[in-house]
Amino acid sequence: MQKRLHLFILALLMLTLLLASCSPFKKLGNAKVYNSPDGSLSVATKGSLPWPKSEMGNLPEFKGNIEAKATNDGITVMTIADVKKADLDAYVSQVKSMGFTPTLETDTSDYYMLLAEKDDHMLSLQYAIDGDKGTLILSYQD
Repeated sequence: MQKRLHLFILALLMLTLLLASCSPFKKLGNAKVYNSPDGSLSVATKGSLPWPKSEMGNLPEFKGNIEAKATNDGITVMTIADVKKADLDAYVSQVKSMGFTPTLETDTSDYYMLLAEKDDHMLSLQYAIDGDKGTLILSYQD
């Protein structure tokens, strides 16, 4: 299952780069957004996508610049830019207090990864640090 999730994340990143200059574009709040024809992929080329409440179960909203979101077979993956480590640490504490149990957790000076489960739900956080901010890839399986 984890291998499938990692492949999905890799495919999302490749599609994000590929589709960032494609059409059709729509305005969504302050964001200029590309939506795939089937609605499974949204990429903000300007601004930020809104938090997808209906796809994230009871997970609390992560405040940040959501650049891309993909949904496939009950798995939602988002790329969130300009994330401060302190905001990530607070979010991790919050989801752990909700009952998400880590199955894997790695924390180094430039990378953080968490795989956690609660009931039949899986959460993955991957954070690459660049200076005082980084990019977070958040995955949730409903």
